[in-house]
Amino acid sequence: MGLDHSRPFSCSLFQSTAALGPALGKGQEWPRGLHMSLHALNLLLFSWQAITGIAIVNRLLSA
Repeated sequence: MGLDHSRPFSCSLFQSTAALGPALGKGQEWPRGLHMSLHALNLLLFSWQAITGIAIVNRLLSA
């Protein structure tokens, strides 16, 4: 999964968390856990993109 393919996945994660808003507003507990899990997954995806992006930039600068 390259960087270009992970961007739509990241956007869909944010859209999914936003869609949980009405259920969160009703005070239900299951959307809260799912909301936090989706955000944690998005943070891991962003971290992976940052690490691989730095490696790519270092390769370009050393060439």
